[in-house]
Formats: sequence, C-alpha cells, structure tokens
Amino acid sequence: MAYLSKVATSLLGACALLFMLSVPGFAATHTPTTMATYHTPKHASWKIKEGAFLCILTAANRIVLASYPQAQFYEAQGTPQNGRGIVAQDVNQWLFVFNNPATIPNSTIKLPFQDDHFGEIEYIQGPFVEDQVINLPLPTGLDEAITLLRQHYDTPFSTVTVRFPLAREKTEPYYIFGLPDVRLWVFVGIYSHNVTTAAMTA
Repeated sequence: MAYLSKVATSLLGACALLFMLSVPGFAATHTPTTMATYHTPKHASWKIKEGAFLCILTAANRIVLASYPQAQFYEAQGTPQNGRGIVAQDVNQWLFVFNNPATIPNSTIKLPFQDDHFGEIEYIQGPFVEDQVINLPLPTGLDEAITLLRQHYDTPFSTVTVRFPLAREKTEPYYIFGLPDVRLWVFVGIYSHNVTTAAMTA
C-alpha cells in the first residue's frame, strides 16, 4: 500500500502525512483481507513530543478514510512502554478502531501505530460493539488529560483508552486510564474535564 510502504510514517512526518493524504491520487486502494502487522525498526526510539497524540490520531483518521470513506472513529487503545506510563511520551503503541457503516452489518477497521510507524489496516467482517462514534477533532489532548489525572493520582497507568462507552450514565467520550496499583479505572471527560473512577473488578 502506497501510504504505508512508500511513505515515511515516522512521528516527525506524521503531520506532513496529513497534507500528502489530502492530495488527489495519493492514497492507494486497500484490499479488505489484509491483516494487521507492525512496522518496528530494530533500533527505534520513541520521541513523541507534547501534543503529538492528536496529530497521530488525525493521521490515522486520514489513512483509514482514504480506503474506507464512511469510516467513523470509535476508539484508540494506548499502551506505555513497559506497562508503566507517567507522561504522554511514555505511550509508544496505539491501536485505532473505526466503525464502517458501509457494510451490513457494520464492519470494523483497525490501524496500529507503534514506535513512530503505522502498521497495516486490518478489516474485520463484523461490528465493534459497546462504543459510540467519537467526532473529530478532539478538544482535549492526551497531555491535558494526564495533567487532569495527576491532580488526583500520581501512580503509573498501564493503559489509556479513548472511547465513548455505550452506557446510559456516560454522556461524553473519555480518556480512560488503568491504574493497577490502586485498582482503579479513571475517566477524564474529553469535553467536561470531569474526573470520575470505577473499581477494577478483575
């Protein structure tokens, strides 16, 4: 695929990628049967800069829309290096999940990002459940969400997920941090900036 194999997708070029994907004829077509693989250089170093998550998310959205024009952002699953995150720069792996309403039933699109590189799109013939669509762009970045988290908890997080749970009591998308040291899930509202918690049960 042209946008993956012939274009440098390092973090430093992520914003430039947004421009290239907007050029007519740049994006290649995608074969739905492709499975997800990670492009991880042997000596990759993670050098994410402040505010970079929103740039990566925007790039992921453009990549997916180039092949699936009706795709809708559902979720971003982040994992810090060594499973112990303190700041945004510690998160070196993301899995972006999109709903594809162009099929019946809806199908799922996944796009991995690890150590400065996007992997290949994975197409799944089936819906991704228990999430609501999240409109882009997001008004709150990962750095700001972690700042709000740190006003209440200073323990490392093992995961961070951006999602809008399909639940009556959830009225907005959240950054959801897993804090295993205190057995809590911490929800940071993307619009309200309210911080709430739920106990880890497993």
